[in-house]
Amino acid sequence: MTLTEVFETYHGRLLLVATSILGNKDEAEDCLQDLYLKLHRTDALRRFEQRAQLYTWLYRCVLNQANDRCARRHRRMRILISRGVPEPVAARMV
Repeated sequence: MTLTEVFETYHGRLLLVATSILGNKDEAEDCLQDLYLKLHRTDALRRFEQRAQLYTWLYRCVLNQANDRCARRHRRMRILISRGVPEPVAARMV
């Protein structure tokens, strides 16, 4: 399956997963864009071993990508707060 076919077939469902984790549709779209680029750069779809259904594998990829984004956001916020930035301001900055 090509990346275009993956997008056309699964994008809506994957967007719901990413949005539920990140709480923001725009950030979820960015997350999926990063994932699609990663899949393209690493040629992961061609190397997919089909030990699971494709959607199951993509779902796990989205979970990992979204959780990584959450962790980075949390780390950035902790750094800002440790540097004296008030929490409400830091939350808008990350």
